Order: sequence, then structure tokens, then C-alpha cells
Amino acid sequence: MLSKMTILTPPLQAPVSILVNCLPVLPLSKKKDIEVSAVDKLMEILSDCINFYGTQDKESEFLPLLLAINHMSQSDAKAAKERLQHKIIPSEEDRKEALGMGQSLPHKLLHMSNMSMFPEVREVIMTTFFELSERDPSLFVHNVGFGNAAGYLNSKGIEISQKELGSAVGPDVNPITGQRLDAEPEVEMPEMTDEEKEREAERLFVLFERLKATGVMDVENPVTAAMQSGRIQELPDDASDDDDSDDNSKGKKS
Repeated sequence: MLSKMTILTPPLQAPVSILVNCLPVLPLSKKKDIEVSAVDKLMEILSDCINFYGTQDKESEFLPLLLAINHMSQSDAKAAKERLQHKIIPSEEDRKEALGMGQSLPHKLLHMSNMSMFPEVREVIMTTFFELSERDPSLFVHNVGFGNAAGYLNSKGIEISQKELGSAVGPDVNPITGQRLDAEPEVEMPEMTDEEKEREAERLFVLFERLKATGVMDVENPVTAAMQSGRIQELPDDASDDDDSDDNSKGKKS
């Protein structure tokens, strides 16, 4: 019935809204065969809903639709799940931008998962991404970027090691944002003084210690590793910027 209807503006008006509200109670997660055309229709409605309701902080209006899509992602309907992956998982084209910052449907869903004022919406969106990633934490991080995945993994008590993180995204992708490295904008930064390098090293040390304490990542603090290998040296208290010309080995450098 829903597939035969024209989606108007606003998209969730009767009779479409009535049918969409029925979807979550259907046993979609137990289905082994779901028509691909049904997935396409739900994706059409979802896109229209994000464009219309998402900009008004009314994402809860289409929570039943998100739940239905999530239930589909948990099913054994192979063709339907593949179509969902094609529509929702970020593509290589999407990786020209940091994931969650673009205008495609995957970008908008990830943006909503971070910005929505409704925790139920955030939970359902990220669970759907996790299900479409075969419930594999490494693949999940690859698909959405660690910056988007960290909160969800932490809430579920799922850990990912530093080695798994590195292998998940590949050498050509920023592991935090999911953006291709060759697409990242070049940032020109002024030369740092030794004191600034020391403060930056201390800041990074604290950040990595906090990240390790969350239990989300089994990560080695790179500052500690650099100090142990001798690549970082302690800056004497009486050192000054003028010392740079005399001794380039002073300060914390890596």
C-alpha cells in the first residue's frame, strides 16, 4: 500500500503517516525476503523527512520510520540489506568530506546522530549503521569514522584496539573523520616555539590518557612512546626561545 502512494509535503501526513506508524510492529527483523522496491520507498520517505523535519528539531516525528529501517537491517533479507547498505553506508564519493558534514543521505544521518536532541533517534541511527556493518566494530569504524563511532561503542562496552583501528580505516583515510586524506584541506600553521611544542605534547598526553581510560580503545600513548624512545626531550625550566639558535635539540620534539 505504501509503495503505491505519492509522498507529499510534509511527507508524514495521512494516509502515509498511518502506514509508517504501523511499520515498527511488523516482524521485519524476522523476514528472509523483503522487496528491494520497498527499501527504495522507505529511503525516499526518509530523505524527504530529513529535509523537512530534521531542520526543525522534529526528528522524533519519523522515529517509527527509522525503527522500521533498523528492523530491516537486522533481517536475513539479503537483497534488501544490500540495498540499505548501498543507500546508507557512506560511499567513496562521500569521503571527499568529513563524514557527517556533507549533503548526501549518509552524511545527513550521521550528522543527525550527533546533533539530534532526541536520544532515541541517535540510538536507532547508530544501531542501524552497526547492523549494516555486520556488527563488526572494525567495519563499523571504517564505515562511519571513529569520531562518529566512539560514543556508540563506549555505550555498548565494545572495545577496539589501536591495531584494529589502524587496519579498519586504511592508510589513506583519516581514522577520526573518515575523510580521504587527499581530500582534506591544507592547513598552514606557524612555526611553534619550544614552549609551545612542550604544551602541545602535554595536551596530547592528557587527551590520550583520557581516551585510554574510557576503555573504548586499547591505545598506547604516543607521547609516552616518543619519550621512551628518546624522540622527546624535557625542556629545561630556564630555556628560552633564544636558545633555539644555539641548541636545536632542546624542547619536546618528535
